[in-house]
Amino acid sequence: MKSPMLRKPLNEVKTIDDLFENWMSSFFEDRDVMGTRGSLPLVDICETENGYSLEADLPGVNEKNLAVKVDRGVLRISSTAEEKKDQNQRRYLLHERLSSSFERAFSLPEDADPEHINAEFRNGTLTLTIQKKAGRTERQIQVKVG
Repeated sequence: MKSPMLRKPLNEVKTIDDLFENWMSSFFEDRDVMGTRGSLPLVDICETENGYSLEADLPGVNEKNLAVKVDRGVLRISSTAEEKKDQNQRRYLLHERLSSSFERAFSLPEDADPEHINAEFRNGTLTLTIQKKAGRTERQIQVKVG
């Protein structure tokens, strides 16, 4: 006879830290639907006191082919590179440098200001600085009894 399997209910419950981590990471949820990470650029996202910083590694991307757009709280980074036509009509034994493109999309947090996003592209790294909206403060609401 098999022995009964012991359950450890505490192992099945997420900790407060896990829940907070998942909640915070959902603000910058990756909305990519391609289902693969192989050809997508890797990014780091950090929160600062005054805003957010996103850095994306884009080796080999030409700044002329790079686009950064924001619409309805979604930040999109994309690039398209077309295959260069070979004028010499060479016979390739291996030809891997074809057309390529990518798009990554991220949901901005509620306190991000889409009107104040700065972008800089240097040495194959795209850096976006996103300011937080000003004036969001907590206020006490008086509860009336009666």
